[in-house]
Amino acid sequence: MKKISIIEDTLEINNLVKKILVLKNNYMIKQYFDGESVLKNLDEVLTSDLIILDVMLPEISGIEIYKKIMTIDTTKKIIFLTAKSDSIDFFEKNNCKYLIKPFDPNELLSMISSLGI
Repeated sequence: MKKISIIEDTLEINNLVKKILVLKNNYMIKQYFDGESVLKNLDEVLTSDLIILDVMLPEISGIEIYKKIMTIDTTKKIIFLTAKSDSIDFFEKNNCKYLIKPFDPNELLSMISSLGI
């Protein structure tokens, strides 16, 4: 079973993403709601086959978490979720996958599938 970490501070969105993934593909899901808990559990997060990462998080931004992860594992598969269009330049410059909120659940599933997850 593939493992996905969802890092999203909005409870409703975090739970919606989990529901979509569990119902459609029965992934094993670990949820995080802030950057600090991600860094405290980074070893566990890095065991994920995929990380779904919000840009705007309490304490530490999703961009900072991404940079930290990339210093450890440059092959880690990450999909950003964002409501901020000003992050798009960063995503494109770094060849990142991303979805703009609100997003179509089928688009998320398609993106995950394209990553081989």
